[in-house]
Amino acid sequence: MSHSTAGSAGTNSGSNNPRKSDQHPIAAEFRKWQTLLSDATPPMTDDLFDRTVDEATQKQREQAYLDATEAATKDLNRDFMKWCADHEEELAAWSDTCAYRGDEIDLMEP
Repeated sequence: MSHSTAGSAGTNSGSNNPRKSDQHPIAAEFRKWQTLLSDATPPMTDDLFDRTVDEATQKQREQAYLDATEAATKDLNRDFMKWCADHEEELAAWSDTCAYRGDEIDLMEP
């Protein structure tokens, strides 16, 4: 009856136990929100990393990407923030459990 979760090695409880962040009831719902937000975010284009252009052009491209991302995720971000407010106590308990165990909640990982 061995459980293994990627990234859980190095905790004091050994690698046979899944991370608390994966076990908490709110975790699955939080991961769904992460996936929705990730899927709604426009992909970065290669020109964002083109350093052969002048700095003003770089900044303009970066701002255009940020604007597109904000437009694409505005409603979803609003709904996510409302969900977070509605589940504040559960999220705090989850965070406390993970901190006690030494696990990290990766906010960027869907």
